Amino acid sequence: MQVILRLSYYFKLQEVMNNLQDSPLWTRQADLEDWPMQVAVNKILRYSIPIRQGWNIHPLVNQTPMEIEHIFRGIYDCECLTVAFMSGANPEHELRNWVEAILGMMGFPLLALQQNRTILPQLLEWQYQGNCPIYAERLAVDEVHLYEGLAQFPDIPSELARLYILLARRENLAWKVGLSFLSACLPGMSEDLITSSDRVRGGATFSRLRFL
Repeated sequence: MQVILRLSYYFKLQEVMNNLQDSPLWTRQADLEDWPMQVAVNKILRYSIPIRQGWNIHPLVNQTPMEIEHIFRGIYDCECLTVAFMSGANPEHELRNWVEAILGMMGFPLLALQQNRTILPQLLEWQYQGNCPIYAERLAVDEVHLYEGLAQFPDIPSELARLYILLARRENLAWKVGLSFLSACLPGMSEDLITSSDRVRGGATFSRLRFL
């Protein structure tokens, strides 16, 4: 009996570890002394999300017949946090089109960072990181899709920004959360450096994201 219990515990632990490995590093918990956070809560768009201190806690609001978007501006011109919400999402439709259609038409996935620019930012790296069941379970949603990228803003001085986008749906409610912040990681740098510099900052936001 003890052997069976130990084996059961071992396989359960392995299952947990495998699930954690399936969750990208920028969705995992991170506490950074040099990246203090404040929390924004909105009951209409049904979210609670950490925002870096010093960023604007009062969002700009964009609204279309399909969605409402809150835009929190950062310290630098290339920085923002966006939360878009749809209350009439169709579970039968492909949720990824919310990102892919914009990327296909505009060449860049975050419209908030294209506003009032004469020279549009350029994607240097862009990766779809899949549907993450363990993260969906943590957020209490039916599906989650994740993206990571790096963009160059050719303004003077030229800036690089790390990009993260999350798509989530719970029945007919859907959210799109985008995060962009100044990055010192050039294309081709090691994964360890990207993790210690950028992904932990993403984790400070996305690990504590909640949908109400």
